[in-house]
Amino acid sequence: MQMRIEVETVEMNCLCSVISSFPSEMQDCFLQNFSLPSVYRKNFQCANYCAKNANCRLFCIKGNECSLFKTWVTAEYNGTDQDFYGFTSCYTTWFFSKNLAPRVVPWMATPSYPSLDQYQAINGFYCNKNYSCSITKIRTYPWWEGDLQMTYMISALIVKPRDDGRDFSNIEIRLGNSYNTYENPVFSTYNGTAPPPGSVLTFKPQKPMAGRFLSFDSLVNGAIGLCEMQIIEA
Repeated sequence: MQMRIEVETVEMNCLCSVISSFPSEMQDCFLQNFSLPSVYRKNFQCANYCAKNANCRLFCIKGNECSLFKTWVTAEYNGTDQDFYGFTSCYTTWFFSKNLAPRVVPWMATPSYPSLDQYQAINGFYCNKNYSCSITKIRTYPWWEGDLQMTYMISALIVKPRDDGRDFSNIEIRLGNSYNTYENPVFSTYNGTAPPPGSVLTFKPQKPMAGRFLSFDSLVNGAIGLCEMQIIEA
């Protein structure tokens, strides 16, 4: 089966409200603040500022202040218990419908640090630092796997690797209903040594595939780094 991979260009084609509770590390992704000139339609005014900034993926409102961030946040993000900002409302522009990632029960090869565990790839939040990624230790054939808990038809995977492009090379992605990874058919592959810095990768088979178990396996020695993922149901 011939597979194809695309480098996704993220455009602001949807404004999706998200939980406005974020950790302090999102300061690393801050872009700009603006004072909103009117108390009416604040979300539309702030959206216009975001649309004019090529790096803006999240905008938030507090009082009459609009804040822009280059943070990757999915519509399914659940927020943090230690809210640093206290925003009134926030909107993400990184939105794909039918994202199944929140259903996944994940596991992975030993993480490089305990905080970089398997859940970081599907928690709906990624700034530009490695501490919000799933990253394995350097080892022989590292891997990350997830159980969707039932069979779904999957049309695409939207994957955010590390911003520096490290820890994502010669990857084989499989999807199927077997607990044994290598009994499942190949969904797609990434044959490069490293994605371009800042990339978002879209993986699509020729037609949607059915499966419960999703796996990312590196075919070389090293590590796997997955910072955020959206699993798109057909």
